[in-house]
Amino acid sequence: MAFGAQISLTNAAVNCCEYAYFLSVIQPHPSEVVDITGVVTDQYGSGEPGVQVQYHDNLANDKNYTTDSRGVFILSFTTPNFPASSTVSYTITMKDAVTTWGVTVTDSYSINAVSGDIPVLYSSEMTGGRGSYVKVSSPNLPAIIYIGGGYELDFLHGLNQLDPGTTSFLDFMRTAGFNVVAPVGWFSPDLPAFPLVIGALLKYGFLINHVYLIGWSAGGVAAAWALTNDFNRIFDQGVIMDAELTGPSETATRTPYSVFTTAQFSGQVSIPHLLVWGKDDSGSISIQGAGEWLRHAKEGFVRIDAFPYSHTWIGTATEFPIRSDLVAFFKNGLASKGIVMNVGNNVTDSPVKVVTNSELANLTYSADAKVFSMTVTGESGTIGVINMIIPKALLNGEPIVIIDSVSLTPAYSEDSKDYYVFFSYTHSSHTVLVGGKNSIPEFPSNITQLIVFMLLVACFASASRKTSIPHIPVKI
Repeated sequence: MAFGAQISLTNAAVNCCEYAYFLSVIQPHPSEVVDITGVVTDQYGSGEPGVQVQYHDNLANDKNYTTDSRGVFILSFTTPNFPASSTVSYTITMKDAVTTWGVTVTDSYSINAVSGDIPVLYSSEMTGGRGSYVKVSSPNLPAIIYIGGGYELDFLHGLNQLDPGTTSFLDFMRTAGFNVVAPVGWFSPDLPAFPLVIGALLKYGFLINHVYLIGWSAGGVAAAWALTNDFNRIFDQGVIMDAELTGPSETATRTPYSVFTTAQFSGQVSIPHLLVWGKDDSGSISIQGAGEWLRHAKEGFVRIDAFPYSHTWIGTATEFPIRSDLVAFFKNGLASKGIVMNVGNNVTDSPVKVVTNSELANLTYSADAKVFSMTVTGESGTIGVINMIIPKALLNGEPIVIIDSVSLTPAYSEDSKDYYVFFSYTHSSHTVLVGGKNSIPEFPSNITQLIVFMLLVACFASASRKTSIPHIPVKI
């Protein structure tokens, strides 16, 4: 992972340079070829051409390269036939004559009798961090960058090691057909530029066509910042999970406040992206922040998938549907439909908006009951999701959802005018009711009667007492 010595705190003046590189093997056997592929960029992933790169080690290997128009450099050398256990010390020096920027990387590795080492992504402070997960097998596969959590200190940082649960998740994504890179030990005292820099390395250095980003917790903060600042379109899709989007929990953080307040800039994101949230998240990571992101986002580019967990999902029963959800998102794009439902000026001037990845039919609103009814279908066993923006005047109390005959309290947020309602389910064919607690008690005794009533309303009520729409996709 290796990036940046200098980071500007303002977007107006971008200093050279951020950098990252892969070392193909960290403990090669004698006479093995060692490849180094790197990129030097600004903090937004725009390549810095003309940077002089020099490699030197105590085996008399000297290689020089000048970064190309995309900031990429490639070095390759063969390890001499030295005996095993020999220690090789090396330096990589990068210099930009135009900006007088420069940095020197110093590290060492051992020669093994038999190789078998995986590629290494170097750490942000260039101290030779080697715990990162790197599985780049083919430029023909899309690449996922996963950024883990960690914010116990006064700045953003990452997992100190790849725990078995995280490694299992990354292995699953790799076997699902992706290149996977997960930097660990990352930290961001200033701006978290490293996702963009690693993305540029994958896209430009390895010529990978599609680069995706997943960030969880503190990593979600970094991912949100990267997606709202991806002016060079490094990423093709992104996922933000359980992140602070409207302000930091640590008041004394050294990381700029703006890094934690990206929800107001979500309209800058012009790629399909998914927000995955724990329904029981609270405080600064509550789904209220995700709703704020949705409120500012461009129509048609985002969906929020809420699941029953509280912040931590790896290692829980919720991990398995989330795994499937992420794979389906990356392979199918956003794969959702937007529907606008106008209920008439006698109730409210604001339309109801629905985003779903299900096939939705018979969407009906009863002004008498203040309850929405719909049927949803989808491929059996997959995850179905519904997001609704509902004017408060249309519900009698806080939102409640009934799926078939089972009542649940959905994840939701609110502002002065609207409820933002989010819930998920396993696909088959379902009847769904959405209403307020005063219309649908949390554990009503008459759920079946209510469902029958709503179905009758959908079929027979007069146009003056209900509003329904055909299945018409629009941008949301």
